[in-house]
Amino acid sequence: MIEPALKELCQRLSGADETQLAQFFLAFLTPDERQTLGTRGQVVQALLSGKPQRQIAQELGISISQISRGSAELKYGTGKEFFHTFFRDINNAAV
Repeated sequence: MIEPALKELCQRLSGADETQLAQFFLAFLTPDERQTLGTRGQVVQALLSGKPQRQIAQELGISISQISRGSAELKYGTGKEFFHTFFRDINNAAV
């Protein structure tokens, strides 16, 4: 269950356009948090494409433990179904 404050934030963001979302992330997240979020997205996309964890770590310059976290989320966590749909939709839109 989503906590009420997060639910309200999600509702507000759901109607935002790309510029507004960028402004939100710039205002709410530190540069390190934005970098981490972007890297996590790259990890999930690479895992979904079937790349080996060691290759992902080398390409992104991150540790295997960071990749293992994303891998576990894909296999067992709340992202198990969400990430497959979310990143598939992004990849289809980019085509």
